Amino acid sequence: MLAFSSARRAVTCARAIQEAIDDAFVEASPPLRVRIGVHTGDALHEADHFYGTTVHYAARVASNALGGEVLVSNLVRELVAGADFGFRESREVELKGLEGSHRLFALELG
Repeated sequence: MLAFSSARRAVTCARAIQEAIDDAFVEASPPLRVRIGVHTGDALHEADHFYGTTVHYAARVASNALGGEVLVSNLVRELVAGADFGFRESREVELKGLEGSHRLFALELG
């Protein structure tokens, strides 16, 4: 897990990671695919560890991502709206341990 000072920085980093992996392993067989999930909110921080509902939510977003995909929560998408980010699709999912359904968005990658 990585923590950032803004949702925009987190999404920028996630996109850069996926693009770098694609470039570095383009000819790998089978291809290397990483799932990345991004969520934002107040996390509890003690020593070098983050924990709490925000961290739990982010982990659940990542677990719903497909290999090679950056999936973001609705809150993150709203915060980065108007920036240099596009989103391919959204899907409504249930996140284990969290009530209700949640809308997640797949980031467009280069």
